[in-house]
Amino acid sequence: NGLKMLLAMMSKGHNVSEFAPMVVQEVASQDPLGRQLAYVYLNHYADDALDSIVLSVNTFQRSLTDSDPITRALAIKVMSSIRSREVLPAVKDAVQQVAGDASPYVKKAAAFAIIKAAELSEDTSETEEYLPILERFLNDENLITFSGAIAAYWSLCPDNIEFLHPRFRWICQNMSKLDAWAQVFTLRSLTVYARYCFKNPSQDAEVDESHVAFWDESAQKDTMSPDLILLLSSTKKLLMSPNPSVVLAAVTLLFYCG
Repeated sequence: NGLKMLLAMMSKGHNVSEFAPMVVQEVASQDPLGRQLAYVYLNHYADDALDSIVLSVNTFQRSLTDSDPITRALAIKVMSSIRSREVLPAVKDAVQQVAGDASPYVKKAAAFAIIKAAELSEDTSETEEYLPILERFLNDENLITFSGAIAAYWSLCPDNIEFLHPRFRWICQNMSKLDAWAQVFTLRSLTVYARYCFKNPSQDAEVDESHVAFWDESAQKDTMSPDLILLLSSTKKLLMSPNPSVVLAAVTLLFYCG
């Protein structure tokens, strides 16, 4: 009940960071709901309660084996929210531990943990250690896992197009099924990919473009790669998205790749 009151006060804008030392103790609670509420609180006040949370890293690590996937996801989320280089080894071990987790939500949380860890890393060698795990997430068949992986890909290595090669057609076919923010990162990543991998269709076109409708995909089929046509047709569907960021990303891709 106390944790619920704290979260209610947080939602109204009150600063309740002074309760952090007591909330940290609830991370080891036997009540699964109490643990989840504690994780939500600690994720919000990770910077204000840094010392208390760092001392509880071992507790978070034990939670990675919890039977509840929400608890596992929250545990790695709180660990990666600690803005201290001291916990980077623990975050790396946690990401490696959950890389094969059965829950896509846990793997998505691990992908976002990679982004936060990379932001704290001081050299590229530390970031490169996460790339094999990131490639594994990108090859996952679950769209929830992929949505986190593509965000990490855009943050860490947007030019590493080898990661997208084996998944290109699958990505194009499933792009409309992703959540809005995953669509944004996917469109940005595929814009870079297309500029690297496809010839400029306007250079080979023998069609009088002034008389071709924008939506007519048959006009240049002889001169355009079928994969590029697949990308453009998948992108056009997202122009009707209710999210303005998705529309902007789709227009950007069409402008630079069309």
